[in-house]
Amino acid sequence: MIKKRAQSVLTKILIVVYGVVTVLAVVGVVTVLLDETPLVLKKNNQSDVSSRPQSIDDIIKDTLIIEDGADHSIAIDLPDIDRFIPSEATIPAWQKYAVHTPNNGVNMIAVVIDDLGLTEHLTAAFNDIKGPLTLAFLPYGRNLPQQTSQATEAGHELLVHLPMQPQNKYADPGYNALLDELPLDEYNRRLTWNLSRFDGFVGVNNHMGSLLTENPARMVALMSVLQERGFLFLDSLTSAESAGYKAAKSMHIPYAARDIFLDNERTLAAINAQLMQAEKLAEQRGFAIAIGHPHQVTIDALKAWEKTLPSKNIQLAPISAIILKRQKEQALDLK
Repeated sequence: MIKKRAQSVLTKILIVVYGVVTVLAVVGVVTVLLDETPLVLKKNNQSDVSSRPQSIDDIIKDTLIIEDGADHSIAIDLPDIDRFIPSEATIPAWQKYAVHTPNNGVNMIAVVIDDLGLTEHLTAAFNDIKGPLTLAFLPYGRNLPQQTSQATEAGHELLVHLPMQPQNKYADPGYNALLDELPLDEYNRRLTWNLSRFDGFVGVNNHMGSLLTENPARMVALMSVLQERGFLFLDSLTSAESAGYKAAKSMHIPYAARDIFLDNERTLAAINAQLMQAEKLAEQRGFAIAIGHPHQVTIDALKAWEKTLPSKNIQLAPISAIILKRQKEQALDLK
């Protein structure tokens, strides 16, 4: 009789717990839809269970902590907790390593800085810009773990600036570049090496590559690896005939394409003019993607320009935030 009564009490408790979790899940969905603040689920294995009845302790070992991102948290005892919490292995790298940027309902501009990692003092100078910027490091750069760690600590997002074959045969994309004529096994070996030089990046964009990105087969080979590893692809669009973003789209890989080069002409006036073009584009469609390079004049222009953004209804955003914004808009269009 006592055993049956205990089981009955326990069943009622669990029903109430599951009901609470269901309500919180609904509230969480509404919260995400309204202000885009995600709920965070995590385990608390250090919870104090000494005050609870022994019969419950025998079944419930962990505590589910639900955080709403607004300094609130609720602890709920729950059996079989692991099935409610996504494993890190299921979170794609482009989301796992993304820099979280609240969507304040303003227009977004992603500023991507290419060719980083070779000239360390210029690379480090971008860490003084609040951003967040998206910093693309060449895989054959120097001291990459240290440089990329500093960039992450400064609040910036990371890409691998993947070297690819250009149309100009005299232009050297660098060590272990992906070339059109490579056998597939060597192509994949180089790709693996390029993706192993540092950690914490959300994806890749192409360094040069005006020839290679025009080859659909090579782009599909690249995208298959990015898909397997959960990375995004940013097409620098060094060729108007690029098959890169088209391959990414067809294979359902998170992708974006460059809109504007900031510093093809390395003068303050020219860079400011390109930044204004990025502003106009962001005003038209809600976002823009601009690519710059590690030149002192580019650094100076960005530092001054960043201070003007609050009055222009514009926020700097990492490339992952632009892609996420587009995905949400496309999902709404399908409804």
